[in-house]
Amino acid sequence: MLRPRRPQLEWKDCHQRYREKRSVPHELTPAQQKFVESQVAAGVFESSDKVIEAALELLHQRQIEHERLAVAFEELENGNHRPLDLEEIKAMGRELLEAKRASSEC
Repeated sequence: MLRPRRPQLEWKDCHQRYREKRSVPHELTPAQQKFVESQVAAGVFESSDKVIEAALELLHQRQIEHERLAVAFEELENGNHRPLDLEEIKAMGRELLEAKRASSEC
């Protein structure tokens, strides 16, 4: 038994369907759209998608920091803390700075 042929879709139709399935719909305010366009025009980002990705990554990092602070405050309130060791803090800062310098040299 022969099956009826499905109409052949062009690549752009398939691509559009794929994007519709995988993307989260969002609308930007005119001010946000202007900012995104200015970032792309200035060459900071290669596309508006990259601007949105960077913004979402920053939001994610902010939420992680908020959670860390909430845990720290809870521990502090419960008396679960130790005095600051300035030498330890300085050593950690030096390690971070050295790691940053090493990664930027590559």
